[in-house]
Amino acid sequence: MRPTVKNGKIFILLFLYITCSGLENTAFAKLLPKKEFQGSIDFRHPEPLYPYFYLHCRFPEDSYNPITIDSIKVNGEPIKYYRILKSLKEKFLDEEEIRAVEANDQIIPTSAGFSVDIPCQWAKDKSVVVHINGKCPDGKNQTLTVRGQTNRESSGIKGWRHYAALVIEETAGIERKAEPVRAMLGLIKCRVASPLKELRVVTFSPQNPASNALGYVEIPCQILDIIEWDDQKLLKNPEVDAKTKEPIRRYMPTTTVQLSFVADVGAYEKKVFLVCYGNPDAQAPDYETKLNVTGKTLSQTVTNERYRIDLSANSGAIMTVTVKGDSEILLEHKLETNGAVHWNPGVYAPPNPWVHASDWENPKFSIQSGPLIHRVCRYDNLPFITTTSAQVTYSFFAFQPYMLCETVMEVKENIFVQALRNGEIVFNHAVLNEFVWKDKQGKIQHLDLSQTREHPIHALEIPPDTPWLAFINRDQGVGFAGISINYTNLNLYGELPSEAQPYFYVQVGPWIYWSRGLVYPFGHKNFTRMMPVKAGSVYSEINAYLPFRFKKDEYPFEEIEKYQKILTNPLLITEHMPFDSLTPRQWIEPLLTAPFNEGVENAQDTGQMPKVEK
Repeated sequence: MRPTVKNGKIFILLFLYITCSGLENTAFAKLLPKKEFQGSIDFRHPEPLYPYFYLHCRFPEDSYNPITIDSIKVNGEPIKYYRILKSLKEKFLDEEEIRAVEANDQIIPTSAGFSVDIPCQWAKDKSVVVHINGKCPDGKNQTLTVRGQTNRESSGIKGWRHYAALVIEETAGIERKAEPVRAMLGLIKCRVASPLKELRVVTFSPQNPASNALGYVEIPCQILDIIEWDDQKLLKNPEVDAKTKEPIRRYMPTTTVQLSFVADVGAYEKKVFLVCYGNPDAQAPDYETKLNVTGKTLSQTVTNERYRIDLSANSGAIMTVTVKGDSEILLEHKLETNGAVHWNPGVYAPPNPWVHASDWENPKFSIQSGPLIHRVCRYDNLPFITTTSAQVTYSFFAFQPYMLCETVMEVKENIFVQALRNGEIVFNHAVLNEFVWKDKQGKIQHLDLSQTREHPIHALEIPPDTPWLAFINRDQGVGFAGISINYTNLNLYGELPSEAQPYFYVQVGPWIYWSRGLVYPFGHKNFTRMMPVKAGSVYSEINAYLPFRFKKDEYPFEEIEKYQKILTNPLLITEHMPFDSLTPRQWIEPLLTAPFNEGVENAQDTGQMPKVEK
């Protein structure tokens, strides 16, 4: 089974920096009779410092009287949000430069000229007229008018009426290739008929061979979740402004979409990605990738260019890992009980048996499958112990060599344990014979597994937040690494976390394994002690597992180091959505438990808590 989402091809039709001259000022022509007024409109596409399609209007110095701007209209339509800059500078380096010249007080002197950026979409071959209204220092009205002609193409994407801009910033100084990005967008429901068919992600990338004539390229994307809010009881519940008695529209039917796409971003680069929607005639996409899934329910085999991973038919846990390369190398356990590679979360609370998530028999589960991500989530009480539940989620990616493993364990009642652990990876001795890890000082440490202490004594104990650790075989040039991304222990009820000096340890017996002991008296000399774990204790972690190959003349851990830095420094994502005409222009006071002056002039408010019919 190849995971797919169906699609049709799109064409991006916009133009950049098309300048049309011709500024007229009707309100103060008599004041400056000898001046020839000149100005311009540039029709601009989204950029990191202003991620909208927008009109850039420029007014040179001495082409206007000092003005305090009250309002702006484009082709007669009032504009809610715009940016005024007391500068004619064409390019700004960063937000700090912009803040230094931004006219938040709306007051514009004549000394240096000014520019106005107006989020706006336009149709091709249409006239655009911008009116900027305000007052002179003497109180007289003044209107600046600038005209332009969209003589080439429309803004945006042909057929797609709406967009949200995501600005993605790389902050760690590492070039990212096909980096998985996840975003959640709340879209006004009537603007998107079918997210599965309509949503497209595009970015400006003229060097990409797949880009169109204007330099834009479509990026593969995958819808992960769609939830609609359309509560008619609330929507039909009348609310009016306490002063004006005018109706207040507090809610908007909303379609919330979680989506994933892949991003190529340079080191320290900021880049704009547009999520386009609002095309009811669109066909669902069909992106071809190397991510392949076979099998039914939990018994699946997941393959990409770097690995093939088999999941257990009973529990869905990782059973085998085949590392691809010049030849395939099989890594497995299959020596005891369930025989899985990935075991935990797990707990030993005798007289209950020692149980793990890998011991599940048909747990509850959900699966999301698509061209970019295959995600398997399992959740249930741990076997034979109803006081403790667990969730384990695997995410496999089309273009990345690692997989993500997210786990949560919750203790719902007070219990006493001899072991409570997480993050366990187990293999047999057939291939892997050395353990390596990066210590907190940044040094790579080694342990020969054939020359160390054996079970039941721990071969090694290291800090619980060790950056990465791996089993390897240098002769065969193969390894399996665990990269620690997030690790949190807490209590839902404010109690101190139930943790007893957590640590990673390595054990060597008929097998080799590492595990993170959280409350683990069984791993010490006095192993019969029973220690408390309080109700509300939650243990969560996110690890990346990376099967990898290396050559004898290469540094074996370069790839681990690279992805450890990438995964612990995720891309920064900010959302920018143009103002929608369906949104109230007047700010509405939120519903508060007690009266409070928000300080917003002319804000609308009901003056009371609304009553909703049940």
